[in-house]
Amino acid sequence: MTLSIICLLAFTSQAQDKMIKEFNAIKAELNLSEEQDAKIKELIQTRRASLKKMKEAPQSIMSEEEVKKQKMEKMKSRKEVNMQFKQGLAETLNDEQRAKLKELITEKNKKLMEEKEAKPMAPHKHKNGEEHTH
Repeated sequence: MTLSIICLLAFTSQAQDKMIKEFNAIKAELNLSEEQDAKIKELIQTRRASLKKMKEAPQSIMSEEEVKKQKMEKMKSRKEVNMQFKQGLAETLNDEQRAKLKELITEKNKKLMEEKEAKPMAPHKHKNGEEHTH
C-alpha cells in the first residue's frame, strides 16, 4: 500500500518519535484540516500503544517451537495493527492527499535507495560461511 512511508517506522519508541517527526514534516504538504491532523495523531498514538503492548508481553522460558510460534503471532499482530493504521489513514485522507502522499513516498524511497547504493556494505558472512560484500 502506498501509505507505507509512515508505516515504515514501526516498533521502537525511537521509531515512533521518528514517525511523528515524519508526519509533522509532511502534514503541511498534505494540507491537512485540523480534523484530519487530529485523527492521524490519534491513529499514530493508537498504533504506538498497540505495538508497545505487544513488546511488553511477558517472556517465559519456552521451547524453540513455542518461540517460533510466538514470533509468528507477534508478526501477525503487528501486520494487523499496521493494516488498521493504513486503513484509518486512507479513510482520513482525500484523493488529492493520497496522491500527494504517494508522491512523497516515491521520492523518499528513491532517496533511501540512492543512499544505500552510495554506502558500501561491510564484509559479512552468510550461513554457508562465505564472506563477501554485496
